[in-house]
Amino acid sequence: MRPVAVVAFTHSELDGQSVWDDVELTQKVCSAVRKQVGLTQNDIGFTVSGSSDFLSGRPFSFVSALDGVGAFPPIQESHVEMDGAFALYEAWVRLQHGDIDTALVYAFGQASLGDLNRVLGLQMDPYWAAPLGLDEEAVAGLQAAAQGLSGAVQRVPLSDGAAAIILAAGDRALELNEQPAWIRGIEHRMDCGELSQRDLTQLNSAHACAKALDLSQYRIEQAELHFNFEQQRDLLQESLQLSGDIPINVGASSQVDTYMVSGLLRIGEAAQAVMNGSASTTLAHASAGPAMQQNLLCVLGAKP
Repeated sequence: MRPVAVVAFTHSELDGQSVWDDVELTQKVCSAVRKQVGLTQNDIGFTVSGSSDFLSGRPFSFVSALDGVGAFPPIQESHVEMDGAFALYEAWVRLQHGDIDTALVYAFGQASLGDLNRVLGLQMDPYWAAPLGLDEEAVAGLQAAAQGLSGAVQRVPLSDGAAAIILAAGDRALELNEQPAWIRGIEHRMDCGELSQRDLTQLNSAHACAKALDLSQYRIEQAELHFNFEQQRDLLQESLQLSGDIPINVGASSQVDTYMVSGLLRIGEAAQAVMNGSASTTLAHASAGPAMQQNLLCVLGAKP
């Protein structure tokens, strides 16, 4: 595989309700992350974003957000209706082609635009789950009950915001950053979408990612994990078989959940720890879907 590294990372203010719209949030983080490594948009080989048209209620809202990137002259661009971490996976794959050396990944989300709890319920299986009136909290409650826990579930505080990362391949990474965070391994897997066909006490897709990466071979010094409800932290640690002495969610932005951005924030925080020398090997995690149906793992290190 071609060595690829994170060379720059930034995020906006992470407020409960942002005063900025999607275009403004995008412009702030994309301009800032390019400035970190002295690049213009013309220097970027590929641009990809993650966001949710469903939440904003407008088709192709990500297209208008491109005004904040600067899409003229025309650029190579893509978008996923997923967390920005999954957009980063697409950028990593694109860099493996070998014809470009840099990629810009950004994500934005504003949960304050609507009732996120209900919106996520509407995205569930339309034949069996949605007609029951299940929402995100109800599904989390079912998962907690399956774990043998009682009482109300505790959601990680929501925030609006955006984040951006620049990836670079090979020698280009070292030209842009003396100590880049190299992607040592990256995988994502998905469990069955039908809740009744899953054991909610097991995150099989997360475990499959760890197995594919042979996660036990790495000496993880810091882990940035993405979960929406507090009881999912232990479930995730068990699925990944992480040692109890590994610091979890040290990054400041890891204390909140920014819809469609949190996974990218976790990768950014894990990468930042490597770039500033506070850790030599870190783990980032992103999740999506009801009861953490989809999971992505990214191992970052000081060496390729």
